[in-house]
Amino acid sequence: MRNRHRELSCFVVLAVTILWAFVQIAEEVQAQATDALEHGTSDFTSTSELVLNLANSVTSFERSVRLYAILDRAETEELRDLMRDSQDIEVDSEKHETQLAIASRFAAINPQEALETALEVPSNERLPLLEGVFTEWSESDLASATKAAAVLDRDSRLTALKAIVAIRDDLKFDELRLIASELGHPGYVNEMERDFLAANLAEDPIEAWLRMMHDGLEDASQLDTLVQVAEAAVERDGFDALFHLHAPFSKVLFDEEYLVLDKAVEALVRDDPQNTWEYIQKGSSSEQGQSDDSTFPLDSGSPTPRDRAYMTNVVQELLLKSWAAWDPAFVLERIEQIPNQLQALACERALEALVATEPKRVVELIQSLKHLGANRERSVWRIVRRWSETSPSAALGWVQSEHGIGDEQRQDLLTYVLSSLALDNPELALEVAVLQPNFAQLEQRMMYHIAQRDVEAAIEMLPMISEEGQYYANSWVAEQLIVNGEVDRAVALRRQYEEDSGDPVNWFMFFLNWARENPVQLFERLDDLPPKLRFEGAHALDYYYLPELTQEQKDTVQAIYEAGQD
Repeated sequence: MRNRHRELSCFVVLAVTILWAFVQIAEEVQAQATDALEHGTSDFTSTSELVLNLANSVTSFERSVRLYAILDRAETEELRDLMRDSQDIEVDSEKHETQLAIASRFAAINPQEALETALEVPSNERLPLLEGVFTEWSESDLASATKAAAVLDRDSRLTALKAIVAIRDDLKFDELRLIASELGHPGYVNEMERDFLAANLAEDPIEAWLRMMHDGLEDASQLDTLVQVAEAAVERDGFDALFHLHAPFSKVLFDEEYLVLDKAVEALVRDDPQNTWEYIQKGSSSEQGQSDDSTFPLDSGSPTPRDRAYMTNVVQELLLKSWAAWDPAFVLERIEQIPNQLQALACERALEALVATEPKRVVELIQSLKHLGANRERSVWRIVRRWSETSPSAALGWVQSEHGIGDEQRQDLLTYVLSSLALDNPELALEVAVLQPNFAQLEQRMMYHIAQRDVEAAIEMLPMISEEGQYYANSWVAEQLIVNGEVDRAVALRRQYEEDSGDPVNWFMFFLNWARENPVQLFERLDDLPPKLRFEGAHALDYYYLPELTQEQKDTVQAIYEAGQD
């Protein structure tokens, strides 16, 4: 008992000491702020200068105390200036803490004005400001904070949601899921449970992987956890386990693996280059009788030699793709060490990776490497697509002059090359496009790719597009604006096109895109739309199964849609 009293006494003394230090620093800061702001006797003459010069504080603790003491005295106008000026703080950690505190203080006084000021800051700088605003706002008025967040762009809505989830730990999962749905991220709250799932299935990482692949969440959002699960599976079962990790992607019809599997395999290659390369060369140890049948459990009996060969080939391809992306020169130098059936893939992926840094060498190798074989046309397409991202002018020159490619393939390659070139030189890209036999189709495809990569560049190009290509070019740009959360600009763009051209816009397709991106926002905006557009918006919402909408909202949508049909 005596020891417990002694421990308690020590704790009280420590707490009093810390509190005394806090008060002393706070009083010092208040005195400095008063002197600076009222009498001009300090070296710093504004609240912004006081905050921006906190880096001179002796300790991190002292800096934090001084920061909050200054903000406690700041008024709305000063906080507005601080939001803008804080972008100049050089140390990222200090910048984040400072902006978070400024925004929180501003939101405590006037959350709506704090949000409007945060949105004036460039999008790549505003994340901690939005985090601070919604952290404070959701504590004082959750309903208003959620409503304000619902009209922001997709990334900003996610930032707001993360802030709400972090600070409102008093809410139940069902309540959080409802908020997440309103903000267009219905799966986010479910993601909070993924670490629990992975931990509980650690004894069977392959089962954990398969369940996480089918949990309805975005794989990219679970990337770190999934990579850890993949590493655990390989540690337990060897590289053969990759066959089972690949299973959810086996039905993919295009020649790309999903990001999460790429990252998992890439981590394995970098962590264990010697053994992954040996697997590419020699295959699975199970083929040599060094592993039992449990490595590759099948639904019907034990795997046959043919089953094992197929499984091993899948794993070799996965490892080889990552090796080629990581060290393409190494792969090309040792091409003869790779099994014959994998050499074409090795060449293709290695050249694709190498073209970004050594395009001239790649052009020479395309002609000379016999290992490409029947894959040559597909390989050229992948290589030129990557080349056009780094050096579109050089890629264009090669595509136009190369005699070894046919006219049809040349037109396909020009789509990607000219799309990249248009981002730097739109006039030249269109000059080349207009000379092609399928100019209108090529122009439309170019605008589709340009809009996805840089929507502002695509908007600037719209006046240059031919009359035949305007409809689809305008559609692609509007669709990307919706994806970016700029629905008002998208609506205005389509209405302006309809007015200028006299051609009717397919508003149903327009609203389908909006419904996919943010159905809750579209529902809330229905009353702001003219009758024709309101009907098409309701039609789009009624077309999809949307768990983000409540039953009451779905009933309202159906009523609007049915009334519009009369």
